[in-house]
Amino acid sequence: MFEYVSGSENGFDFTAATYCTAIGNGMSHAMAAAGLSGDSKANLNTGMRESRIRNCTAARIHAIFSLEEENAIVNTNCRVRFGLAMQKFDLDALRRAAATCRDCPLGALATQTVWGEGSPSAVCMLVGEQPGDREDREGRPFVGPAGQLLERAMAHLGWQRSAFYITNAVKHFKYEWRDKVRKHKTPAQLEILACHHWLEAEIAAVRPLRIVALGATAARALLGRPIKVSVDRGRWLQRDDGLRVLITVHPSSLLRGDPAQRTVAFDAWLTDLRKAGEAEADDNQ
Repeated sequence: MFEYVSGSENGFDFTAATYCTAIGNGMSHAMAAAGLSGDSKANLNTGMRESRIRNCTAARIHAIFSLEEENAIVNTNCRVRFGLAMQKFDLDALRRAAATCRDCPLGALATQTVWGEGSPSAVCMLVGEQPGDREDREGRPFVGPAGQLLERAMAHLGWQRSAFYITNAVKHFKYEWRDKVRKHKTPAQLEILACHHWLEAEIAAVRPLRIVALGATAARALLGRPIKVSVDRGRWLQRDDGLRVLITVHPSSLLRGDPAQRTVAFDAWLTDLRKAGEAEADDNQ
């Protein structure tokens, strides 16, 4: 479905023929509506490619879902900018559609799509980068070492995991082989963009009041621009649709850090996360 641009590890290019063959004949109209064609070759700069992929979102959804469902998800900005009531979207329908996603090369290499889980009406959503090795095998987000650290943090804060909706910006595990072991590899920017419509669909379905971005990849996917976590951690930033996003580190960064500083780093992370709980208390006042 994707063809990599020669000489560029992180670049790829849509072509109408390969994309429509993978998705099926029903996507032909969607591709035309999205403006994706064989003319978009390697000479396009990153900004132009990002725009084309983002513009593909509405057409992609139109090809998969009914008109009624499409109206509930196509423009998440409506709820804030125009005050329009949005239909509750079916997360199960999204999960089924994503299960066969090949919108980027990662889908063909991973064991399975790792969809989000948790409360379908969660007040707060937690978004990470991508599944890890264990998540890829089990099909659930945040069940590996980083997920165990997240659950430990939740226990410290008195949070129930089931009260949150937890997902990742990218739904497939990107890895490289090292000594016969699959090791995490950071997803490329355009792979994140290719998966962006799934993340936005989850947000439209759950309709949280706030989101916690766990790491730079999640923050960029949610806010549409590069975020320096070291600078903005612990701060609330606002999306174009009005949703507030709390920036903090991904738990895997704590696991990779200096063991001697792990307790201090964990306490600092708790301080960040605690702000999401304080925001909920403010909402209830």
